Amino acid sequence: MARKTSGIFFLRKTLTSDGANFAQDSLDISSFVNLTDGECVRIKNIWFEWTSDDFFTISGTDIAASGAAAGASISGQVTTDSKSTIHSFAATGMVAKNNLYAHIDATANIDFISQDTGLNPYDFQDGYIVATDSIYFGAKGSAVDTWANDLMMTVLLECETVKLSKDDATALLVGQTLG
Repeated sequence: MARKTSGIFFLRKTLTSDGANFAQDSLDISSFVNLTDGECVRIKNIWFEWTSDDFFTISGTDIAASGAAAGASISGQVTTDSKSTIHSFAATGMVAKNNLYAHIDATANIDFISQDTGLNPYDFQDGYIVATDSIYFGAKGSAVDTWANDLMMTVLLECETVKLSKDDATALLVGQTLG
């Protein structure tokens, strides 16, 4: 991976979720992080996009039990450590959370769809500084309100490199991976 040492850069990740099972993937950012020199990545903002498995907009047929009034929900997260399920935004290493809710009427037309962000690096004073070598992306749908088809969670991260003292960078790493 190329190394960028100043200015804003963007990272992207797409994760496929069947909705029912927890899905996780990671993005290697080790070329931007060097704890010996105190170099870390500041995530300034994150955008989430939810689409059908072919990157089209979500339709009523993407919700399980189409043809009858039904709903579906899914949660996505970005973390600094590997997780085995969706966690509260208070969990160690939680960078961002996003949820999608949808409902269809009796004829499988979407009558409600909403996306909310429970946590985003722009909520912090100056972004979220990451000292780990990887960023993890996870998604899981509700066990009750299910999706009929896979969903794609695409995440765009606005980042920059920052320099901390070696001790501060190491302390940050410990805080982002233990818990």
